[in-house]
Amino acid sequence: MYSLPIADWDNWAVFDKTASYIVFVNALNTPPHIAFIHQNHFYSYGVKGTKEIQDAYNLLQKYQRKNIPVVLFELQVQLHTNIIQKAFAQYSHLDTGSSCLRPIKDILEAHNTDIGHTTYAYELVLFLYAKKIISQICAYSCKSPHEVQSELLLPEYDQGDIDVCVNELKVLR
Repeated sequence: MYSLPIADWDNWAVFDKTASYIVFVNALNTPPHIAFIHQNHFYSYGVKGTKEIQDAYNLLQKYQRKNIPVVLFELQVQLHTNIIQKAFAQYSHLDTGSSCLRPIKDILEAHNTDIGHTTYAYELVLFLYAKKIISQICAYSCKSPHEVQSELLLPEYDQGDIDVCVNELKVLR
């Protein structure tokens, strides 16, 4: 388990519609689903394919109404919308052996952002936070045993855990 400081809990006033975020959806699950927000557009890559939702703010509030835990990692990197759209468009649907993090790593690499030798989302956010590329972390609907004062604990997982999750989701679709 790794911990990161949470700047704010359940406070929508800190959400910046012009910013970029790495997003953990179902953040308390192992593994969580990883998505991306850029200028209030929500991008996701999963077993049903990729999707872009025009109003990330409304989607995140919907998640909160449904009590779905979400963590936002705000990035201090200038990103270009066309590169983000191209990164997600190159993937059709998530299958075993890959992860929903892949397009996000492609985006960061395309913008010359050092991502180190990270494989999993918890490694990536820890690395980016240490490099001060993540400016703040906000959590929504995450009050749970994982909360320790002002920190959120990130569980470790591996490709086997991701593959189990992918296979379970493929059965449901």
